[in-house]
Amino acid sequence: LIVWVIPPVVVFVGIILVVLVIRSMRRVSIDSRRGADNEESLELEPYLEIVDRKIDEIKRDLYRDMDIGRD
Repeated sequence: LIVWVIPPVVVFVGIILVVLVIRSMRRVSIDSRRGADNEESLELEPYLEIVDRKIDEIKRDLYRDMDIGRD
């Protein structure tokens, strides 16, 4: 009876342990990415503001040129 019961129980417990370890590794990975994203976004914020201003300037110029072409 031990020869027939123990191996499936060990395999089942092993599968559960692997699933739990993988889930905890994912959770740690996601948490570390969130922290890195917040730090990176703070560093990039001044540059993103510059890019937004340049995009607004290009849009204004484009719309101005389109209005001149219609006349």
